[in-house]
Amino acid sequence: MTHKCVKKKPSIKLLREEVKAIFRAHDINGDGHLSIKELSRAFGSLGALLPLYRAVCGILAADADGDGLITDEELEKVVDYAVKCKYDII
Repeated sequence: MTHKCVKKKPSIKLLREEVKAIFRAHDINGDGHLSIKELSRAFGSLGALLPLYRAVCGILAADADGDGLITDEELEKVVDYAVKCKYDII
């Protein structure tokens, strides 16, 4: 399945590690996993126009074990998805 990305650029360029840190900071309950709600909030902080949609697409792109949560191991693919969406990540 291919997902189209709408270009929405933040006011600053972010390094991949900074994006990972943003996602990790949204692990509100501290369980080491990102839920759809946590991922949606993270995409919102990146400037996504439709953060819930981005979260669903991120889970579809990265959730290797199919549990509906993003683990630290799966986070790299979520960052790849964010890069694909043109959030000016360098």
